[in-house]
Amino acid sequence: VRRIGAHTKGRNSTHLGIAFVGQLQANSRQIKAFRALYNGLKAEYGVLPISGHNEHGHTKCPGRILNQLHLD
Repeated sequence: VRRIGAHTKGRNSTHLGIAFVGQLQANSRQIKAFRALYNGLKAEYGVLPISGHNEHGHTKCPGRILNQLHLD
């Protein structure tokens, strides 16, 4: 990853932001696409911790999305 994003204050240079568009719930195509992206990044960089935007600021994001992913 070669660009610094602007997704979470204080974490932009050390974390990767991935956005889901919707109403705090992912659809099956979004989950499938995320799993493919996550597995590709995991193959290149090793195990990746995942956290929701709400763990770093005052927001409801990502809602129920993290519970839907079921990643190993």
